[in-house]
Amino acid sequence: MPNLTTLVNINQADKKKANIQYSYPIANVNSDEKNTTHTLNFYGLNQNFSASVFNDYISGTCINATVCKSSHDIGNAELVLTHKTANQKTFYVVIPVMNTGSTTLDMLFENNNEKKVIELNPLLRNKSIYYYKNNSSVDVFVFKTPILTSNLPTNLLNNPVTDSIMTKGTKKNKTYIGFLTNAQSIDDEIQCEYVTETDRNVKPANTRMITNIFVWTSITLALILCLFYFMKIISEKSPDNANTIYIVVGGIGFMLFLIYIRLFTNTRTKKIQYGAMTSMSLISIVLSLMAYNNVLFSSTSA
Repeated sequence: MPNLTTLVNINQADKKKANIQYSYPIANVNSDEKNTTHTLNFYGLNQNFSASVFNDYISGTCINATVCKSSHDIGNAELVLTHKTANQKTFYVVIPVMNTGSTTLDMLFENNNEKKVIELNPLLRNKSIYYYKNNSSVDVFVFKTPILTSNLPTNLLNNPVTDSIMTKGTKKNKTYIGFLTNAQSIDDEIQCEYVTETDRNVKPANTRMITNIFVWTSITLALILCLFYFMKIISEKSPDNANTIYIVVGGIGFMLFLIYIRLFTNTRTKKIQYGAMTSMSLISIVLSLMAYNNVLFSSTSA
């Protein structure tokens, strides 16, 4: 069988366009009697494999896992994860397995009736992935580095997924695309982007804007209080002329509202200032109407 590295056939520009992300959190495993086919239940956690290759976007969730014979010399076996996209298209993620060590993958192959739980994410960190489209135009993603186990099943199934890639790989007229690309665990990417990029590139707080908001909010509140006490004094000292003054205040407020609302909609640099004065003019109209209708102050005129 040919080595996977002989199938690399892509230029660097296209390689850089490829983007692969994956996440396989903790899953409950139900296995068949031969312990080669497994159903994975990810406890409702977000599990996904997505790839942007050329102009195609491929994304789906894992529905089952199968342990198969290896079609190449990377490992002793292959863990084939079958995925379904939203439109029910099937694609495969192949993880080579090497029977030379011990990891949490061993639990997957234990032939007992006890509840089996496995998390693939810690076993798949910092891995490169080969991308292929086999002779049936099925997308296949193969991890470059195997994961270890010391408990490999003896009755392994044949793997038609990678068998088709290998048999076509030695022919000159290839009907598939194969190349090596980098992949990123979603958990690793979140930490990387936040720790090394976000904190370093985040813009400093706009203290000038905060100061303007505080200043103009204070000015608006002060003007409202002054207007309120002005109308209160008028209602007590000159009740006969109070309604006339309220009408004048409301008229002035209405004119100021028309002026400031126009300035507010036409400016890009003084939104805070004109917005505060627009609010002030509206409040002056409301206060004058309430005072005119004896809602704010009781009339003391004879």
